[in-house]
Amino acid sequence: MLEFLRKLVAGVVEAWRRLTISARVQIALAGLLTLALIAGAVFFGAQPQYARLYDRLDPSESNEIVVWLADSDISYRIRQGGSAIDVPVRDIPQARIGLAALNLPKSQGIAPGFEIFNDRDLMSNRFLQDVDYMRAIQGELQRMLNQFDFVRKSFVFIREAPEQLFVSDQRPSQATVILDTTGLLTDSQVKAVVHTVSSFGGANLSSKNIAVSTSDGTILHSPSEDEFASLANEKLGVQVALERERENKIRKIFDNLGVNAVISVSALMDWTSEERRTLTVTEGTVVSSLISESSTKNIEQPPEGAPGAIANIPSELGRPGGTGIETSDSEILENFDPSETVTSTTTPPGTVQKYLISAFIEGTYTPVVGDDGVETGETAYQALSDDDIDRYRAFILNAVGPAKEPTDIAIYDHPFRLDRITAAQVSLAVPVLWWQIPMLQWGLQFAAMVIALLLIRFLMRRAMVMPAEEEEELVELPEVSAAELRRQEIASEVERLSMEEPEMVAALLRSWIAEED
Repeated sequence: MLEFLRKLVAGVVEAWRRLTISARVQIALAGLLTLALIAGAVFFGAQPQYARLYDRLDPSESNEIVVWLADSDISYRIRQGGSAIDVPVRDIPQARIGLAALNLPKSQGIAPGFEIFNDRDLMSNRFLQDVDYMRAIQGELQRMLNQFDFVRKSFVFIREAPEQLFVSDQRPSQATVILDTTGLLTDSQVKAVVHTVSSFGGANLSSKNIAVSTSDGTILHSPSEDEFASLANEKLGVQVALERERENKIRKIFDNLGVNAVISVSALMDWTSEERRTLTVTEGTVVSSLISESSTKNIEQPPEGAPGAIANIPSELGRPGGTGIETSDSEILENFDPSETVTSTTTPPGTVQKYLISAFIEGTYTPVVGDDGVETGETAYQALSDDDIDRYRAFILNAVGPAKEPTDIAIYDHPFRLDRITAAQVSLAVPVLWWQIPMLQWGLQFAAMVIALLLIRFLMRRAMVMPAEEEEELVELPEVSAAELRRQEIASEVERLSMEEPEMVAALLRSWIAEED
């Protein structure tokens, strides 16, 4: 290992020695630039990321918030002349919780709430009070919406419809909500916003008359111009949720049983509402009674004697024996307070008329036994029997629940494990391509990495221009003559004397110059 490192360092030094000065300067500048970029990325990455804590603040509230942040050792930045404050992202939850305990901020740039009625004006009239009431409602709604963690700030405007004497003449109120969100909202979050506004926005405001959009113009909820279309969307959502719940319920139980199954549930919904009323009247208590009786009785006994004895009696003597009058009247009149029993039965809309269920269920696998009675290691697929199908059908029927009409259940046998299909079913399976084998895939990936490294090495060598090595030329020297050798010896001797005895050499030169003059 050490030998390899030594050779690697020697190779790098040798490559650096062979580079030209220009190439060395370029590599040094590129290295310094890379180090500077890395240092800058590390430095700026270590810096806290600031985000908006509150904006559109009053100067007094801004000062109180700054004092609290300084006491809590939370760094901050003041923006927009003191009306906005930024803090590190990791400190936003702590700052908001701590400031909320101090009831800060009280306004945060939103409309005032019910505190608008703290200062009463004696000159106020009914119109101004109604206007202030709507302002208070809008301010309170903004505060409620700002409490959601997915809302940075909000704006709510409600156009209240005047109250009418008759319900048929009453027009609905309308509301517009604009949200500055932290990201994309889910359906449940949008429903929470709409429900909050409709619940607190007034008696004549419903979810059908609320428009919700983001600050960038994305429409989250819009009232449908067609009431039928709006109802259709709500009905479709209920039906889809019911079908998904039934499918998940059945699929989960199959998973617990270890059976592979694909379940599809369709529900036919009945959205009509029926109300039946039954009136039963029974005898109640007596509230008044009238009894009237009349009786008259005058009876004379008939005369006794022989027949025809009274035939010649004078008229003034009357009829012997006479006749009697007997009259008897009795009348009873009673007034009752009848007892009425009203039975009202209402069938709500949205009941299930009928379920349509389709199920693809996998059978079982049994080991294949050879002629010698030993398992071969392969498995054979066993399709569902009639008893299995009847058992699964009864199970699905009980799991999905009752409906008005009988449920239609279609069960199909299907093998999901293609690697265990028998030889008779191989023709129906999808063939496995050679490049789909895992070992070959890993080999191809390794080969691609090696080719990429070689290509990078080739490009780097092309970029680094190495200087050409200078070839040493052999120059043939001429042969030196004896005179030339003598001259070289004299010159070397003179040079030695000049180095050892410079004064003697100087005197000799002066004498030569004097002789020439």
